[in-house]
Amino acid sequence: MGNEILITNKLTKRFKNILAVDSLDLVVEKGDVFGILGPNGSGKSTTLGMILGVLSPTSGDFSWFNQGNSNKLRKKIGATIERPLFYPYMSGEKNLEITSMIKECDKKNIDKVLEIVELYERKHDPFSTYSLGMKQRLSIASALLSDPDVLILDEPTNGLDPQGIADIRVLIKNIAISGKTIILASHLLDEVQKVCNSFCVLKKGKLIHKGYVSDNFSNTTTIEIDSNSRDKLKKLLSQFNMIENIEDGEEFFLIKASKNISIFDLNSFLVENGVIVTHLNQKKQSLEEQFLAILAEKN
Repeated sequence: MGNEILITNKLTKRFKNILAVDSLDLVVEKGDVFGILGPNGSGKSTTLGMILGVLSPTSGDFSWFNQGNSNKLRKKIGATIERPLFYPYMSGEKNLEITSMIKECDKKNIDKVLEIVELYERKHDPFSTYSLGMKQRLSIASALLSDPDVLILDEPTNGLDPQGIADIRVLIKNIAISGKTIILASHLLDEVQKVCNSFCVLKKGKLIHKGYVSDNFSNTTTIEIDSNSRDKLKKLLSQFNMIENIEDGEEFFLIKASKNISIFDLNSFLVENGVIVTHLNQKKQSLEEQFLAILAEKN
């Protein structure tokens, strides 16, 4: 205990006959970039609404910094939940001045956050002249004004073009490097894979998976392989340049290899060197397939 930033305990939200979030148990550690992954309607935004105090849970509870969920604690959290809302005729700087007054932040932070989101050179331009990506970056700047310990982002790249998406992802990574904990909700597998270090998957309000991105979406694949000449097989496997690790299991060898490996080339290499393979199976990335199936479902 002590390193947890957020803990939810059986967190549940029901809207009349709709169970939006169902007994959600999560732990977010300090320094995490934690992804809440799921299709539209899976309960992501409802979950964020509850942990930010915007929505009251039907049952269950949550705790920030192992200290409860008081308004005082939520002052240590910055968030962008809806599409950015600013005065269109005012400059980015003036909009942030208004935000700083509402949040009771020091106005000296404005230039700093504008530099972080790379809008300093455009701070005097009207908000209406900003691109969608710039508007999103100004929203993130607004969330950073109070120098929060935690930054919560709801679909931060929604509606952006490829360059805007790339810019926001770089920004999120840079903010994470500065030491802040980030909780990011997204329906995009690619976004979570490229930005987050840990994640969960929600489906119809229920938690169906949680884990580390490196364990589930690494650039390696697992192959089961065996032959009647195990000693010779292991020696040859160690010589094949795309294989990173060999684990000697009871039934067969489990090898970690580059995703670009061809099991046909591997088999040919072994046959050419006098080893006949009796078992060869490339294991699939089941979570990725499962999530893509979820995205294909009609809501």
